[in-house]
Amino acid sequence: MTALLSRAMLSAGLALVLVSSATAQVAGRHQGIWITGGMGFGSAKISCAECEDGNLGSGPTGTLGLGVGLSRRLFLGAEVTGWFKETNGVNDRAGFAALTLRYSPLIGRQLFVGAGAGFGRHRTGVRRDGPLSDREGLTQSAAAWRLESGIDLPLGSQFVLTPNISYNRAMNSDLRKDGSSLDVSAAFSVMQFGLSLSWSWSFPPTTDP
Repeated sequence: MTALLSRAMLSAGLALVLVSSATAQVAGRHQGIWITGGMGFGSAKISCAECEDGNLGSGPTGTLGLGVGLSRRLFLGAEVTGWFKETNGVNDRAGFAALTLRYSPLIGRQLFVGAGAGFGRHRTGVRRDGPLSDREGLTQSAAAWRLESGIDLPLGSQFVLTPNISYNRAMNSDLRKDGSSLDVSAAFSVMQFGLSLSWSWSFPPTTDP
């Protein structure tokens, strides 16, 4: 089921790429302020030097962001991404906050690539009386980096629909239980396929040199 959903999202993204090639201009996001929200599906993994690497599985993701266009090619944004999975009463959560710089190689085209840095946190807990009652579990927090790519598809003059893919990875950090270090270092990452909707308020256009 997970593999089928991932293939379906990838196929949808490729279809949107073909559709977007006929559009000449990008509305909104460049040279303006934008607010974005989105959902998707992601696969998480933990990498450990002292133990076996392990796939944490796949689960839903959510993204919120705010940014500003610096030019017709560059825009700067702050984004928060969350991932969640629950299996047999045990829940895994990962979150990333990053400052990201995006670049569009061709003016008037929708394709962009981006990279950023920030902070990541992962928690594995046992749910007892409710989703906010898990006090037993492992946690880790560390500096993180992010790579992303996507395609902006204009929906009128102020909205942009964006199929995207991102990779978030937190650096090695100590695993902790109830605030105490376990003397085990691990890194964690989330690969996400998502779809976001952005609203933008554009500045008056300028001409690149």
